[in-house]
Amino acid sequence: MKTLWTSAAFAVCFLAINNSILGQFGETTIRFQPVQEQELESFCFEIQVKQEGTENMRLGTQNYRIFYDASQIRFLRQTAASLLDNGAHGEARIVQAVHNSDASGYGNLEFSNTLGFINLNINDTGNPSTLPGIPTNSWLSTASMCFEQLTPEPVVELVWGRKGLTDGYATAFTRISVIENELKATTTKLNYLDFSTSSTGLRDRMAVSDIKN
Repeated sequence: MKTLWTSAAFAVCFLAINNSILGQFGETTIRFQPVQEQELESFCFEIQVKQEGTENMRLGTQNYRIFYDASQIRFLRQTAASLLDNGAHGEARIVQAVHNSDASGYGNLEFSNTLGFINLNINDTGNPSTLPGIPTNSWLSTASMCFEQLTPEPVVELVWGRKGLTDGYATAFTRISVIENELKATTTKLNYLDFSTSSTGLRDRMAVSDIKN
């Protein structure tokens, strides 16, 4: 287990190093938005972002690190897709997907012993004029994904990888870059909205936590 998570951290840490030399612009909220699943035994979500300010920010490259309870659901790799215009961004790329790994003792998530991990990347095409603006009064959907239901009434837990919470599992976190005034920077000020359901089922109740970094 130690070898697995050391390798995972090494695979993504260079992205964090590259990001650290960039500036910081604005503040963005990121969330999982449930969408109507086509199959009753699957749960689908869109990743959405919204700007918390008045800056004229355009959405650049995104690196999404997501943890989930693999005893309840299984990530369906083939369903991951970018929802952004292909003239501005490339396809969604799964850098790493780990299912049901015992990471006990490496972090504080309640499901550490049945940990699932997704590292999803969407690169911009390098042309700032084609990039979409991040809205302030609505949500921009950037990617979608689905999970297979593994239990009759799964408790779905989706947690954004971030400093202070998931450091023990990997040393790189969810990051979004933006373009402002022709300059590229990483928005390290992210408001993370995790997704969690109660044991009564996804379709009945949802509890969301808002944690700032």
